[in-house]
Amino acid sequence: MSLKRQIDLGDLEAIKRRVDSKPSLTTTPIAWGPILCRCRTEPLHYLSDGPFNQLWKHGKQMQIARILLEAGAPVDGLITSGESPLHGAASLGETGVAEQQCEKSEVKSNGERVFLRGVG
Repeated sequence: MSLKRQIDLGDLEAIKRRVDSKPSLTTTPIAWGPILCRCRTEPLHYLSDGPFNQLWKHGKQMQIARILLEAGAPVDGLITSGESPLHGAASLGETGVAEQQCEKSEVKSNGERVFLRGVG
């Protein structure tokens, strides 16, 4: 079963086993959407895209975000993705996912918190 399917089902244990055994999956884009309008977003961003697009209603996005971040998913996303997972979570109303990312953000020596690539 794919990571996408495990996220769609909200199978926390299976997701954890999968990304712990293959951390590179945390940065491997997930393809989703209708055939004529396919999207490719990294798993952390997909956690906000899914509920917004009514792909699932399990409500486990925050727990999945924690699992992905602990396995090494980058808070600031991939350079080629266009927008960060934090931006996606904020704009699509996934506050729990955003909170998990904020906890994993970097704090600079002056106390400034850095969330996005190239900021600060």
